[in-house]
Amino acid sequence: MIGKLVAFFKDPNNQHLATWVQTMAVVMGVIIALFQLSSVLEKSNFKKGQTYLKYESEFASNISREMGLIYEYHVNRGKLSEEEYNELYPLDKFLEIKNSVEEFITRLSACGVYGVCPSEHVDNFVCSLSKSMYIDLSRDVSWPPEWKIRFSEPVFYEMKINEHCGLWARFNFWYLR
Repeated sequence: MIGKLVAFFKDPNNQHLATWVQTMAVVMGVIIALFQLSSVLEKSNFKKGQTYLKYESEFASNISREMGLIYEYHVNRGKLSEEEYNELYPLDKFLEIKNSVEEFITRLSACGVYGVCPSEHVDNFVCSLSKSMYIDLSRDVSWPPEWKIRFSEPVFYEMKINEHCGLWARFNFWYLR
């Protein structure tokens, strides 16, 4: 049976039909491949979205509160006496919170850079967080003298702003603020 079919398509009188059948086979193969590729991309986007949502959840449950505490450190510095401030806001707690936020931003940034999370969402989120932290840590705050620390223009956040913010957002932040 297969031999007769092959002989039929090898016959010079049937070459046009053979070419048409081959073309249709290629078209069907391309259509099937596109459906499979679409399915794979959809699964990939779904996994990227799931991973990104874990970061959003972590931010909502923990990191946003820590960023609020960093802001609180600044705001209450001039309002409380040295003793009250040192008791309420110890240096080791401040550094722990600051490092936790930096670690979160680093992990989120890497997630977008390596394509594990949707990069456009990561860029917007990291840009926003980095600008906020840059402003909070660059304020002219007189830290307790025993802390012996000074934050002026934190390089870590400068790098993240320049890496994840668009051209207009960087221009707006660096020159128009």
